[in-house]
Amino acid sequence: MKAREKDKGQEKFLLEKYTSGSPDHFESFLRGIMKFLNDSKSPDKDIQFKLISALLTIQSFTKFKELTLGLKDPDGLYRFKAMIGFRDEAIASRKEIVYTNEDMKDIFSYRPINICRFSQFHISERKPFKPGMENTYNKPELLEMQRRHPDDMIEGDYLEIIIHGKAQSIIGWLELSGTCDQKLPSRESVLKTEFFSTCLTPILQRING
Repeated sequence: MKAREKDKGQEKFLLEKYTSGSPDHFESFLRGIMKFLNDSKSPDKDIQFKLISALLTIQSFTKFKELTLGLKDPDGLYRFKAMIGFRDEAIASRKEIVYTNEDMKDIFSYRPINICRFSQFHISERKPFKPGMENTYNKPELLEMQRRHPDDMIEGDYLEIIIHGKAQSIIGWLELSGTCDQKLPSRESVLKTEFFSTCLTPILQRING
């Protein structure tokens, strides 16, 4: 066999191995992140577009229906900046909330459960909200709902992922709730979201200046 024919044979093998077939879940996950990162570089996209795109990217590889992204503002306070999947009243109520740095580090009032390096799970049984914040939920009338099975995701449950910048300072956070199958998120989806949150760090740092 001639050298050129061998080259062609190897080329065909590589193309079949790496470019043919349907993408699996992990490949789709990576492609979604790469698309978001490429789109975020565009000077034509404003900050709100980038933040909403980040939430839609997370939604594409998880079962979360309600997603929120908050940021640290120049005044040193933390506010919700982008939300999808919430009723208008809940969005308006969240926009009024302001957190201090002490609030962001307060593990005693909210009593979260640490499940990964940067991820905390808040369960409805511990009432992870302060009085008057019930209207920030989509269905506040269900906040007293009993959990029938340990794997159920109920109103009041949410996953929180803290995003750190330089010197481990908190520059933002994600709150994710309301899965489409009403079950707790899989370990894989939590790890993927946590990984994606690290990809957000340089983007959020640029937004924060």
